[in-house]
Amino acid sequence: MTSIRRTSLATLGGLLIATSALLSSPVSPARAMPTDSGAGVAIVIEGQGYGHGRGMSQYGAYGWATGSYGDLTIPAEQKAKDWTWILDHYYGGTQNAVTAANKRMTVRLSANDGLQTAVISSDSKAGVVLTGGPDVSGTYASLVAREISANGVRSTYTYRVYGSSNITCPSASDPLSAASGWTVVGEGTATYGKPIVTFSVPNGDVSTTAPASLLGVCGSTGTVVHYRGKIYAANGSEGENRTVNDVPLEQYLRGVVPRESPASWGDTAGGLGINALRAQAVAARSYSLAQGRYTYAKTCDTQSCQVYDGAAARNTAKGTLAIREDSRTDRAIVDTALTIRVRPDKPTVPVVTEFSSSNGARNAGVYFPAVDDPGDSADGNPYAKWTRVVSLSNLATRLGLSTITKVEMILGTQANVTPAWDVSIKFYNGEQSVTKTGAWLADAYTLNSKSVNVRLVTSDFVSADDFVFIGDSVGESIAGQNVLGTGELPELLTNMFNSTSYFALSNRCTVGVCPSSVADGLSVANALTGSPDFALVELGYNDNQFTLGAEIDQVMTSLVAKGIRSVGWVTMSERRTTNGIANYAAGNAALRAAKKRWPQLRIFDWDAASIGGPRNRWFAKDDNVHLTTSGQAEFAIWLRDRAIELAGGTPSAPQWVAKVG
Repeated sequence: MTSIRRTSLATLGGLLIATSALLSSPVSPARAMPTDSGAGVAIVIEGQGYGHGRGMSQYGAYGWATGSYGDLTIPAEQKAKDWTWILDHYYGGTQNAVTAANKRMTVRLSANDGLQTAVISSDSKAGVVLTGGPDVSGTYASLVAREISANGVRSTYTYRVYGSSNITCPSASDPLSAASGWTVVGEGTATYGKPIVTFSVPNGDVSTTAPASLLGVCGSTGTVVHYRGKIYAANGSEGENRTVNDVPLEQYLRGVVPRESPASWGDTAGGLGINALRAQAVAARSYSLAQGRYTYAKTCDTQSCQVYDGAAARNTAKGTLAIREDSRTDRAIVDTALTIRVRPDKPTVPVVTEFSSSNGARNAGVYFPAVDDPGDSADGNPYAKWTRVVSLSNLATRLGLSTITKVEMILGTQANVTPAWDVSIKFYNGEQSVTKTGAWLADAYTLNSKSVNVRLVTSDFVSADDFVFIGDSVGESIAGQNVLGTGELPELLTNMFNSTSYFALSNRCTVGVCPSSVADGLSVANALTGSPDFALVELGYNDNQFTLGAEIDQVMTSLVAKGIRSVGWVTMSERRTTNGIANYAAGNAALRAAKKRWPQLRIFDWDAASIGGPRNRWFAKDDNVHLTTSGQAEFAIWLRDRAIELAGGTPSAPQWVAKVG
């Protein structure tokens, strides 16, 4: 899951350094270098999915389970699929089977790599077993295992264990002395890959044990995570220190499933979403049993394996407990107890049931038959399709080219692999070319997936006129705060005009002070110098919608007085509502009315352009004004075309040689 840029119209001003003094002196536009029409100016990347695209899509499972795909006039319950259908769909050639009830998982706790192994027991009931050492009676509130002897790689290692009746997480440098309440419990010795010191509490394996009574593992900063099962210290084949959780399989899944799929899905669509969680439970169970990554543990707790966060956590050893397990995912685990996926010819061998967040229109195939995935396209999936705008000059530099004049997509031909998930891109500078894979591009620009289509934006329109952009936080997200511009829109308008100037800032009002440190749109207009020809304005979200008409008139009066021939004003999205009434409908109506008073004014309807279910992913969830990364790219591409129209040109879409997907 990727984070979405979320900004508040009410609070952004306090986060940004911007004062009216920025506009106290005349502002001149930045001059562009002349560019021939047809030259490349930016790169647009269209992609699908999030992750590797193999096996099950988690968002796809949700779409299938809730019936939120395809024809939305058909009741969801008529289209909804159960968990077995979902698993059959994504893992073709496999079937359900039941594994033994005594299976356990051993999990590398990656945050503790290279550290001492330290645990607490809130009930003061932690016990210890020393491999190759004496039996230990008694229990403790805190226990620490520190390596004291190592005989090189692939050898034996000795740990000394200290105990205390105080609940505490000592740092690695703290002396564990009698004066500070510590006693030496004993020493354990074992070869690499074996438990050397094992900590436990009574009933640590029992599913009904409260998280507060489980062992808590101390992190490097004193934070604590409570885990079911046992905790042991071990060494890898290179002598590396590792802390491992040894836990019953079904209890392990309670720390996995809510981390891999939102537990809240279990409540959606009248409870139909529980089938997505059930499918996730089976996939996670089968995947984990198929692992065998290390000599000391079967799997790890990060996204490199599958995410596992234990049962609960605290900020300090005695801090407030935050539960990480969830009753809805617990239910999904119980409902599918011990179920795994196997191939018919190997009925006892768990299949590596890979899954990722989103597959897009079709998953990658590879280890399972590729399938079309309408479920993944449900409106709630922000990753089914996504868009990025990339700097042409930056990409050219990475490729070792002076510029990019053409882009050619090459579809993969690997057997059992969906071509859209196996693309290469050939970048040209005249006759010179460099070919890279979609995976290379995804890594270079931290893209959601390697399933991409790359398009070259060319300077198909060149104007000798000067251009100005004035915006608020939505505009800032695509143009930055600098007058020269940083972000998607400046990239797309590179060298299109004689000069371009960008004045975008969060909390900017059309007219008025909100807050006092932010110059309003009228102040920006009044401070313009030179001879600007065209202005594109994105303002209104921060204004009183019922006085906006008069404010538009003030800004228009100033811009026209500066000699601007045409002003394009962008409508506001009406997605945000209060009591069923669109918050910005009155402002948009005032803008349309202003057009009758101002022949220089053109209305560019962003609200209409961004309406529709698939475009939900353009907007930050529960915000409906500010934009996701994809929304920023789409808004900037749309504004590029509007800027060309404003200057009298006809926009043409970016072109590709071979479209993918």
